[in-house]
Amino acid sequence: MSISYKVYFADKRVEKIFCKILEKLPRDFQQVVYAKLKELGTHPYPQGKRIKPIKSELILYGYTADYRLRIGDYRVLYDVDEKNKKVVLLALRKRGKETYR
Repeated sequence: MSISYKVYFADKRVEKIFCKILEKLPRDFQQVVYAKLKELGTHPYPQGKRIKPIKSELILYGYTADYRLRIGDYRVLYDVDEKNKKVVLLALRKRGKETYR
């Protein structure tokens, strides 16, 4: 039996920014991102190199991002609320020196 987590955005502003970045990506890559986000609902801590805890404290829009999920050249920054079984999406960013700032 697997426990399901609710995947949602931290707030409307985060959702708007996340979706704006996602809309600029090619359609086939958008589908990959959607599939990976859906997987977070059943496996918020996937195995392998695609996910890593963020070592330094990263505050985004007033929330702390504890994990990053690698999807190609992009990173999904998120947090997991174990108590309420929720995955909180915080950002979708292209990999670069500003990704974790």
